[in-house]
Amino acid sequence: MATAVGLDAPTSCAAIRAGISGFRETRIMVLGGEYLRGAEVPLSRRLHGLPRLAAMIAGPIRECLAAEPSLRPETVPLLLAVAEPDRPGRVRDLDNRIIPFIEASLRTEFHERSRVFPIGRVAGGVALSDARKLITIHGFDRVLVAGVDSYLDERTIDVMDDAFRLLTERNSDGFVPGEAGAAVLLGAHCSDENLRIRSLGFAVEKAVMDGDLPLRGDGLAEAYRQALYDGGVDLHEMGFRVSDASGEQYRFKEAAFAFARNTKVRKEFQDFWCPADCIGETGAAVIPCMTGIVWWACRKGYAPGPLSLLHAANDDGRRVAIVMEEARPRSLEVALSPR
Repeated sequence: MATAVGLDAPTSCAAIRAGISGFRETRIMVLGGEYLRGAEVPLSRRLHGLPRLAAMIAGPIRECLAAEPSLRPETVPLLLAVAEPDRPGRVRDLDNRIIPFIEASLRTEFHERSRVFPIGRVAGGVALSDARKLITIHGFDRVLVAGVDSYLDERTIDVMDDAFRLLTERNSDGFVPGEAGAAVLLGAHCSDENLRIRSLGFAVEKAVMDGDLPLRGDGLAEAYRQALYDGGVDLHEMGFRVSDASGEQYRFKEAAFAFARNTKVRKEFQDFWCPADCIGETGAAVIPCMTGIVWWACRKGYAPGPLSLLHAANDDGRRVAIVMEEARPRSLEVALSPR
């Protein structure tokens, strides 16, 4: 995991647990003449575009491969979540260029079933679903699910600033743009200490942020419902939830609606984690990041419970919810560096 608060999973997760913010003043000026606060990964500022994305994800992939030194990368498909095609400032021809560029950076090759998921925040969830099929149907022993993204491009910032989406002195209802790379290694056979993917749910929200319909949280509530039903669990059994919400009121209201509409048994308190409080808006990297955070919390014993519910939401209305559990049989494992 490479974030604004660390270049590996142990460092990033420890900083996020401690509430350490990676927000710093950038060299990008926004409307009103102020310098934007962002959450930059501590890499050379000379790296831009595709080389920067590759540098952010190379370390996390090495972490995963180091967990199983005998693993041959050419036998492992890489499923990579990246930004949506219509994102302003997106790297040109990103879908075709990024995996070969990563392979060149790592001096290795991944299985030919490797592919890119250009779907933004929910891409990691779609990649997890595809990984499950590769393992259970096509017989792959291991699959890498990764995500890399950056909102710290001047073209992206200009559009988001014009739309009043950024957190600035003029706008308190906005997000801090960030960047990150994260990867998780999935397989069919688990050890006692591994985190497992229990179920996933997908839906579409019609009342998008810039639309005219009133927000009722229908899409996220349905994604919750599917994930909980397929996992055979209820919402009150979740020890905690982890959200991609990054500062805008819309996302928190939606999460509250989804929670209320799926609550069958009253629970006095349930932890609600928002990694974006420390690492900013990380786009397509958010689900691999959240998965790594939950894995580390379970491994280190500070997770509020063995069951967790993760969710992510796209601006276009796509929603995903994921139920994860610690040490249960007949699921998928997630392995990271065993530090």
